[in-house]
Amino acid sequence: MSQRPNTVEEQRVRDRAYAKVRTALRTGELVRPSGCEDCPPLHAHHHIGYDHPLDVVWLCAAHHGNAHREEGWALRVLKGEESA
Repeated sequence: MSQRPNTVEEQRVRDRAYAKVRTALRTGELVRPSGCEDCPPLHAHHHIGYDHPLDVVWLCAAHHGNAHREEGWALRVLKGEESA
């Protein structure tokens, strides 16, 4: 799924994923780290795919931009194949 949803259904899936992360943060199921693996401060979470809404990578602003520009980058970070 691209950064900007193309359809109403894609937007709904994206919105549900963001809501699940907010709920998981509130209940303690997910814990927001203090920063990126290598460079604080923390900017945002990045969804690897909206079909698994709690599979997120926590990134600083620069690395969050990388995740949107380079397809697959955040997934490689999540798998430990590349550092943030």
